[in-house]
Amino acid sequence: IVAWIGVGNRRLNFMQSSDGVNWENKVTLGDTSYSSPALTVFNDQLYVAWRCLGNNFLNVMRSSNGKYWRDKHTLQDTTTSGPALTAFGSHLLLAWRGVGNNYLNVMRSSNGTPFSGKITLGETTTAKPYLHVHGGRRSEEHTSELQSH
Repeated sequence: IVAWIGVGNRRLNFMQSSDGVNWENKVTLGDTSYSSPALTVFNDQLYVAWRCLGNNFLNVMRSSNGKYWRDKHTLQDTTTSGPALTAFGSHLLLAWRGVGNNYLNVMRSSNGTPFSGKITLGETTTAKPYLHVHGGRRSEEHTSELQSH
């Protein structure tokens, strides 16, 4: 599945492929964002996270098939960059850059909602963070660091 923000209308879009060549079943939601969404699979469900257009609140929603989305959860945390999302063991992790301070933040959920246990790291960035699980460990990469190498 691929997810993106539409040109002009800023709506969340999804499209699926079974072979990476042929893409179909485009779905356009009414939800909008200035930043690209994050996708991951957790507990056999597809999760998407995005920054809401207008108020910058973080949102998370899930789908069993990529066509029908449900259980939208709006967090009280905000960002001016897109969020990061990944499955890590028995938790779904959400990371983002804080508004006004650029600190990296991470929260987790055991079932997709609600998120809790917010941790503010002592690191800052001016870009969207990325989460990746490797060998059972969580690693965080920052776009600005990747561009400097």
